[in-house]
Parts: sequence; C-alpha cells; structure tokens
Amino acid sequence: MNLPEKVNITTKFNTRTTASVEWNTEYIKSGSYDPSILTEQTVTLRGRVTDVYSINVDNVWEYLELTINIKAADAAEAPTADITPGTYTENQSVILTSATEDAVIYYTTDGSEPALADGVPSGTTKQYTAPIAVKGEAGQSVETTIKAFAVKSGMNNSAVETFTYTIDIPAPVKKYTLTVVDGLGSGEYEENEQVTITADEFLYGMPFWDWTGLEGVTIVSGSEIDLSVTFLMPAKDITVYAHYDYPYIPPVYIIEASVSGAGGSISPSGTIYVDAGCDKTFVFTPDEGFEIDKLLVDGKQVDASQKYRFWYVDDNHSIEVTFKKKGGQEPTTNQEPTTNQEPATKQEPTTKQESTTNPTSTQLRYKILDGADSKWSEDTNGNLMIRGNGEFSKFTCVKVDGSIIDASNYTAREGSTIITLKAEYLDTLAEGSHSFELVWTDGSAYTTFTVAKNEDSDDNDDSNDDNDADGADNGSNTGNGNVTGNVNNGAGAGNINNGTGTANGSMDAGISETKAAEENAAASADASPKTGDASHTEFWIMLMAAALEGIAELVMLAKRKGKEE
Repeated sequence: MNLPEKVNITTKFNTRTTASVEWNTEYIKSGSYDPSILTEQTVTLRGRVTDVYSINVDNVWEYLELTINIKAADAAEAPTADITPGTYTENQSVILTSATEDAVIYYTTDGSEPALADGVPSGTTKQYTAPIAVKGEAGQSVETTIKAFAVKSGMNNSAVETFTYTIDIPAPVKKYTLTVVDGLGSGEYEENEQVTITADEFLYGMPFWDWTGLEGVTIVSGSEIDLSVTFLMPAKDITVYAHYDYPYIPPVYIIEASVSGAGGSISPSGTIYVDAGCDKTFVFTPDEGFEIDKLLVDGKQVDASQKYRFWYVDDNHSIEVTFKKKGGQEPTTNQEPTTNQEPATKQEPTTKQESTTNPTSTQLRYKILDGADSKWSEDTNGNLMIRGNGEFSKFTCVKVDGSIIDASNYTAREGSTIITLKAEYLDTLAEGSHSFELVWTDGSAYTTFTVAKNEDSDDNDDSNDDNDADGADNGSNTGNGNVTGNVNNGAGAGNINNGTGTANGSMDAGISETKAAEENAAASADASPKTGDASHTEFWIMLMAAALEGIAELVMLAKRKGKEE
C-alpha cells in the first residue's frame, strides 16, 4: 500500500518535527483492503511512534490513525480495428490491436459479450491470434458484429469495443466465353455487352479475308469483311474465326460478239468478259424486214435462233451473226435502217473506252454484296444500285460490257462502295443482259444486270426462251391409208390441220398452203437441241406428244370415214 515510514509531529519545545511509525496492517480499524482487487479501496490503519522516548518526557506511547484511499490500477487500452465499421461489397479481413504492450485481446463475432472465467475464455469468446475474416454471400446482405476487449496482468481489463460490418456482395452476372481464332478479343463477356474483335491485316503473308462465326449476333459497327467488328455478346459461348487467304480468282475468258454487216444487232456486243464456269447468253435482234441468215461460233456455222448460250465457259470464244432481208437477199453494209429499227438511243453507247483490264489478272476478287443479277426495265423509271465490298477510297471506275463508262452516268458513295446507275443511262442500253464490273485499285467485282423494255415483254421472252424460231415437226402414222401430220411451233404452240381422205386412199393433215411454210416445216423436221442452243428439251417433247396424239385422232377419223363410205 506504500504506507509512509515517518510522520510529522509537534513537540513542546519543537525539538522534533518527524518520527518513525510502525503500521499495523493486520488490524484494520475501518474499511477493507484486498491486494488482488484492482479497483479503488478506502481503509483506516493504526500506527505507533517508535522513538517515543526521545520525544516524550513522560515516556508515553504515542499512537495515531491513518485513513488511506487506494486508487484503482490502470486499465489496458481497448482494442481498435484497422477497417472502419460499415458496408462493403467484398469480403474483409479485420486486424485488432491494443496500444497496451503485451496485452491479450479476446473477442466474439456473434454479437455476444466476450468474457473470461478464471482467466479462460468462456462461451463463444476466442483469443485473438490472427486477422478475423468477415465474409458475405453473393446476392445477400450479411452482417457481422465483432466485440473485443484487452487484458494485461496487473491492469484492469479494457472496455469492450464493438465493430459491425455489413457485406453486401452483388449477385453474380452470367458471363459467356468468346474465343477468337487468329484474332484479338477473346474473353468472358456479359450478355449484350459490346465486344470488339480485331484481325491482323496480314497473317503469315496472307491478307485478311473475312470473319465466320458471327451468324445470328447483332453487329454494332463493321461487318464480316472488316478488320475490326463490334457486336453485342449473345447469351451463349461462341467461337469466331478470322480467315486469311489469297482469294481464288477464277480465270476470266473473253467472248468477242459482233454483227457481220447490217440488218440487226447482238446483245451484249463487243468484248465480253466471262468468269470461268459461268454461262453467257447472247440475243440477236433483226431489224424490221430482216431475219437471221447465219450464226458463226468460233468460226463455225451453227443452227441459229434468236438466242445463243455458251454453257460453262472454259475458253475464249467468238460469236458472229449475219442478217439478211426476208426473201433471201443479204443486206449491204451501208444499208440505212428501216423506220422501225431500234432507236439509236438504244444502241450500245459509243463513248465507252476500251477496257484495259487483263482478264487473267491476279488482283483481288471482291464480292458484290447487293444488286447482283439485277433487272431494270423502262417502266420502273428508277435507278439501279449495286454495292461491292471493296474500300471506297480504292474505287477507280465502273465498266459495263467490258468498257469504262463516264462518271456522269452513275453516282458513287461509301458503304462499302455503292454505285447507282442513273435511269437516263440505263435507258440508252440495248435490251438484254449486260456485264457489270466494279473496279478498285487492287481488284474488282463482277456481276450482270438485265435491261428490259417492260415487265410483260420480259416475262414473255422468258416463257419462250430459245423457242422463237419458226419450225415444224413432221410425224406419220399408217391406218387404212396414209396420214401426214404437221405441227407448227413458231409461236410456242402446236397446231394440227386435218384434211379429208378415204380409208384406202391417202389423207393429208396439216398441209401448208404456202411454199415458204413447207420449206420451214422441212427444215424443222430434223431440228433438235444442239450444244450451245438455248432450246428447252421439255417443250419439244410436249410438242411431239401433242403431234402424235393429233395424228392418232386423224387415223381414227380416217377409219370412221372409210366405214361410212
């Protein structure tokens, strides 16, 4: 208790001012004292002056009383946390410390008061030895309350401190895997998240060609043929491939189409470029009062009709048509066109420059994205748009039927390259098929388009494809007499004219009344579809069937007449 060993005294003659004292701690006059109690205590003790003989002439013992207030022992410093209590979206790790050196910290995490029983943690109380993990669960709000105090021998325990944490982790968002082969952009993405993939301009020396695997996705910018494409991630895993390749450029062959002399036209005409493996049809249009005289294909005469088709072109060719006046006289080269001849505005434009494109060029083969194999007719009164996938910055010119056309005949704009042929230019082109070439500095794209007078005439032409020549098939059958049948398909239909006769005689069926008709029928009797001829085999078979049926009816009629006679 740190009791004083001397006390102040007063003597009669002031000979002494202090005296030694013996305190009796076993006898406590009032109060109580327990050394194990660290809180404040009050106690009154009795003491005796030991050197009484030197201070008291009467040799009387002097006693005194002392009331002592014993202060409480110091307390350990309360724990502190390195993380401020509050709400967090991620799990936390809390470190507790006490400013009192060598103090031991005890804590709970369930909100209960930490406690010691005989110096040992009780209940859920734990001794702090490592950071406390405060965890949550995705999609839930989890609250954790830490209560802790510090303890040190010879000192009072610290106050209990409370630390409350709320862990509010958002619900997980589903992500999908994007795998980009030979490009950049692979990763995990949420549904509808914007994703950008990028390809190299060249890989192993080969240029980028296109992307595959983007089917069904929503493209925000770019396209399958652009180096960089941005799209919305679908709700599924996808794999996208960047393709690098030298595009296969099939050989391009030339067909020289011309008219020998006057009397008609061929469409298309001039130097025509045709991709290997493609077909090409040429249409012959006689002027009024003229007809086709002969047709030369690669210098050899072939049977002529109003059209001729080259099937699966795999070589260069030439085609030349000659016209003659009806009645057999050939036209002169300086013959003036008749009044009903195709107007000059419908002839092939004479301002075209000759093509300088090498048909076997190894430049890039671009694609026609929109407008391939289009058809334009006079009654549409509109323009014709064709779009290619080449860069607009590399665009150079447009070719129609192998020749560069003037830029005033079309408009050109980006996206990728959009060419719009003007109606007034299209109106100058001859009726029929025309080749179209969109040219860039490093390649070109090919297609065709068709010019028609109007929709009705075009449909009628299709229905009678390659069956425009006048002709007849002769068939015969024998009953009780001789029966001759004549079928004329000049208009795409068969006609049988029945004559009269007797059962034992001969009956003429469908005898033409003019010599010209007889010659046409004879010429057509041996006619059959030829290679390169656009005739429809099915149509001829139907006509033959109709002819045979008519002949059979004539035979039956002859038999009935024979019986009647």
